[in-house]
Amino acid sequence: MISGNYQYKVSFKGYEDNIKLGEDAVKKIRRMNLHSSTAVDLRRQQRTSAPDKGGRKTPPEIFRYLHKIRGDYAITASRVCGDIMNAYTKLSFPKDYKEFSKAVKDVVSMYKVANCGEQAFLAQADLLEAGKKADTIHFIIKRKSDGEEYQNRQHTFLVLGLAKDASIQDPKTWGQDAVIVDPWSGLVKRAYHGVEVFKEMFGFDKNQEEIVFHKEKNLFEESPVQKNKTQ
Repeated sequence: MISGNYQYKVSFKGYEDNIKLGEDAVKKIRRMNLHSSTAVDLRRQQRTSAPDKGGRKTPPEIFRYLHKIRGDYAITASRVCGDIMNAYTKLSFPKDYKEFSKAVKDVVSMYKVANCGEQAFLAQADLLEAGKKADTIHFIIKRKSDGEEYQNRQHTFLVLGLAKDASIQDPKTWGQDAVIVDPWSGLVKRAYHGVEVFKEMFGFDKNQEEIVFHKEKNLFEESPVQKNKTQ
């Protein structure tokens, strides 16, 4: 249960529409059966920080296996990024954003590897085609004592229905209809509640750490399709 004094008015129509759109977008990406080096890395961290429900520690061979597949996926993810950048330079982006999003999809479909950023990008493109604008949000966890950023504890996801006057650093202001859409983890949830799920997922310690949110530039903002179709 989420504690605190956060209050919001429920707008069932907008919220339910965003939930349905988000679920459909996530299902479409999940059906691609993509692997992720960062997902394996997070699983490894979770197993390191806590035993299983029976109090048993994870056997060393499991860590060796996770380390190996994480390395394999990371190498492939680097190739994915390289091929995506090659496609980017060949196209007049963002005018040819449709062609670019198809190129990204072709690359990740070939390698079957995509981390949170690539998966969020593909979901954003699908939502745009459905006439719905989704904003890209990124966060990173930092240590309070010296501001050191944990590079393996950052994440990129989408938000549908983000309020125009939202303060990105304060998820409580993201809006009554705001919904987190995250193909990487499969999460589709009211934004404020979804952020709490992320904190638990990434082992956030509110006493020792802070989480910093940043709204990425929407790469599709200048496209004619978005100007005509997005809500």
